[in-house]
Amino acid sequence: MAGKTRGRRRPQIAGLANTLAEASWTQADRALAQAIADFSELDIAQTPGKRKALMALIAQSLQRAARRRGLERIGVEGEVAPFDAERHEFAGRGPRAPKEVRILVPGVARGAVVLVKARVAASRSRARA
Repeated sequence: MAGKTRGRRRPQIAGLANTLAEASWTQADRALAQAIADFSELDIAQTPGKRKALMALIAQSLQRAARRRGLERIGVEGEVAPFDAERHEFAGRGPRAPKEVRILVPGVARGAVVLVKARVAASRSRARA
């Protein structure tokens, strides 16, 4: 009997995992849909205050959707970091990127998989000789 119980539990566990994953995707889709609806309202917003409030709502909805889908930002705007060709897209001139860069626009990753590289420029923090 013990063997039969284990066999029945695996499909139940898999079913529960699928149900939880589907619920998470549904919540992410709702957050994304709300961001799209709020974005549409920007065109008719009459005051700068209303536009600013809508932008805050859009940011909140996008952050919620990203969190539900396991997305994370790579870096923070203005942050200085060592250059990493796997995670950074150098926006400067020259044949190669400097050792240290400043984040212009954060990138996006899901775990170790980089979906959008952070845009970076040379860091101005080095001392000039």
